[in-house]
Amino acid sequence: MTVNPLHFALAVGISRYPGGYRELQGPVQDATAFVRWLRNPDGGGVPDGNIEAFLSPAGEDMTLRDARPAKQAIDQALWDLRRRALAAVAALPEHERAAARASSRLYIFVAGHGIMPGDGETALLDARAEPDRRTNLELSAYATWFRRDGAFAEVCVFADCCRNFELLAVAGGPDFDKPARLGGPVVVLMGWATTDGALAFEDDGRGYFSRALIDGLEGNAADESGRVTAASLHGYLSTRVAALTAGRPRHQQQAVRMPVEQPMVFGPVHTPGPFRPGSPPPGPGRRPRRVRITFPQGFDDEVELVGPSDMTPFWDASAGPWTIWLHDGLWTVQRAKTAVDTSVFRDHGTFTVAGKDLDVALGQ
Repeated sequence: MTVNPLHFALAVGISRYPGGYRELQGPVQDATAFVRWLRNPDGGGVPDGNIEAFLSPAGEDMTLRDARPAKQAIDQALWDLRRRALAAVAALPEHERAAARASSRLYIFVAGHGIMPGDGETALLDARAEPDRRTNLELSAYATWFRRDGAFAEVCVFADCCRNFELLAVAGGPDFDKPARLGGPVVVLMGWATTDGALAFEDDGRGYFSRALIDGLEGNAADESGRVTAASLHGYLSTRVAALTAGRPRHQQQAVRMPVEQPMVFGPVHTPGPFRPGSPPPGPGRRPRRVRITFPQGFDDEVELVGPSDMTPFWDASAGPWTIWLHDGLWTVQRAKTAVDTSVFRDHGTFTVAGKDLDVALGQ
C-alpha cells in the first residue's frame, strides 16, 4: 500500500450541457471511477486532500447561466493544486526539496463533449458551452503551461471526449499568467480517446476509453516486470479500445492517441502467481503462458504482436503457427509495420491471455 503525498489530481466529468449539446451518460461515472482509482492506496495513492473533482450535478434544474462545472472554477482548482504542491515542497528541509519535487505528479482527467479547435488539439467543452460559443479547456495548452512552469515533475492528462474539427472555435487555455519556470524538467503524458478529428463513444454508461484506462491502471496493462508503465499502458489502451469497439459500426470504432515521451510508472508492482513445475523459467514479473497462434489459410505475410508490453515481436506466417510465451493481458496480431491492419483476422486479431496456456485461431 502506497500513498503519494506529492501527487495531485483534477477529475472532471460533464454530462449535462444546457446550452444545446445532448446529455451524456458516461462522463460522471468515468470521472468517479478515475477518482476511486486515485484514492486507492493500491492504485494512484493520492491523498483525498490532493484531489479536486468536478461532476455534473444530478437531479436539479440548470440554466445556461448557472451551469456547472464551468471553466473558471476548474482553473481555480488547478491553481489551488499547484499552490498546495509548491507549499508542500517548500515546507521540507532545503536539502530534501529537489528529491521531493522530482517525485511530484499532477493528474488531469476529463470526460464530456469535446472538440478540436482551429488553434488547438483536444478541448473539453465546459458546462456553459453553446454551439456558437464553445467555452473549453484546451488540454494541450494546459500541458504546455505546466511543462514550462515546472511545479510538477510529471503531468498526466487523459481526455475521454470527441476531437471533431471546429475551426471557428477558440482554444481555451488556463487563465494563469505566463509560467516562470519554477522547477526542473517535466515529463508529460497525454492520452486522447481518439485520433485527430474523430468522435469518441460510450456504451452501457461508460466511455470506451475510460473503461480501458481504469482497467489498465488497475493492473491489466502491467508489463513483464509487473509494472504499469506509460509504454505498457499505451499498448494496452490501443488494443483494448480497438477490441471494445470492434463490433461497432465503422464510424464508431475508436483509435487511441497517446504519445509516450519518458518512462512513467503507475501504482504498485503486480506480483506473479505461483510457478508451476515444468513451465519455462518465469520472468522478473508475472509468469508467462504458452500461446500458439494459427493463421488464416493462405495467409503468409509478416505479422507483429502488440499488447501490454514494451516488446513488439514479429513472425513470418509462411513458417506456420507461431508459439510464443506471453504474460496475462490483451494482445493483438496485425500485419507488420502497418497502421493497425487486422481486417483479415478473426476478432480483428485480438485475444486475451488470462492465467493459462492458450490456442488462438485467427482464421475467419
